[in-house]
Amino acid sequence: LRAAVEASGLSPTRCSALAAPLFAELSLSPHLGSVSDVFQVLVVPIEDGLLGRAEAVDLSERVHRLLSANRERRDGCGRRRPAGGTTATQGTACSPAVQPSALERLAWAREHKSDADRFERDYAHQLTAGSRLVGLRLQQRPFSALGFASTVWDSSVVLSKAIERWAARGSAGLAGKAVVELGAGCGLVGLTAAALGAHVTLTDLPENVPLLAANVSANRDAVAPPGKPPQTLQARSLDWTAPLPTDLAASADLIVGTDLFYHGCPVEDLASTLASLARPDAEAWL
Repeated sequence: LRAAVEASGLSPTRCSALAAPLFAELSLSPHLGSVSDVFQVLVVPIEDGLLGRAEAVDLSERVHRLLSANRERRDGCGRRRPAGGTTATQGTACSPAVQPSALERLAWAREHKSDADRFERDYAHQLTAGSRLVGLRLQQRPFSALGFASTVWDSSVVLSKAIERWAARGSAGLAGKAVVELGAGCGLVGLTAAALGAHVTLTDLPENVPLLAANVSANRDAVAPPGKPPQTLQARSLDWTAPLPTDLAASADLIVGTDLFYHGCPVEDLASTLASLARPDAEAWL
C-alpha cells in the first residue's frame, strides 16, 4: 500500500499523511471493493488540501488495483472473484468469502436515488416479526412548502431495522407496549413497531397527517398479529409547541423518532414533549 502511494509521485510528507487514513480504514474494513470506496477514504485529505481531486482519482485507482491483486494472490486456489467483483460468495478453506464493497453495503440507502423513487413510487419494506415476514408499502409525495415529511428517509430505515433486530434477539420485545412515534412522516418506524406487536400512535404536524394516515390505513392488515385482537394503531397530529393532549400524557413505554429537526423548532419543545409523553420507566430511541 505504501508503495502504491509513493508511486503516485507525491512528496514523502504527503505520502505519509495519505497512507495513514488508508491503513486505518483497511484495519477496520479490509474489503474496499471499488475505486469509489478508496476515494471516499481520501475525501478528508482532499478537503485539507493534501491532495487534488485528479490526484485522488489516480491514487484511488492505484490502491484499488493493488488490493484486487492481493485478494487474487491470497485466493490460493487459482480462482478469481465473480465477474464484476460484486457478489458475496461462500468462502472455502483456501478461499475466503468475497465481501461486498462499501457501496454494496449501502445499496439500501435512498437519498441518492431518483426523484421517482423518492417522491412518486411507493416504498416497499420487508421485516421479520417472529416467524412471519411482513411487507409494508408506503406512499410518498413530492415535498411541499410546509416540510419534508413525504419521503422515507434513510434514518427511518436504520431505526426500523435496529428495532427489528433488537426484537429478534429474544429481548422482552414490543408486544403489548405503548409506542409513540414523533415526526413520523411516512410512518415506517411506527408501522415496524406495530408489526412487532406494539400499540402505536404515529404523530406529525397537521399538514403531514393525511399522508401518514393513508399509510397507516393501507398497512393496518399487514401489521396486525394473526389470530389476535388488533392492536391500537392510529395517526394523529401533534405540535410540540402546543400543550400535549391529555390522553397522550404519560402514555408511552417507548418514544421513537428520526430526523426530528430540519428547521428552527427549539430543542426545549422536544424535551418537554418527551417528558410529558413518557411513563416513569419509558425509553426514547431517537
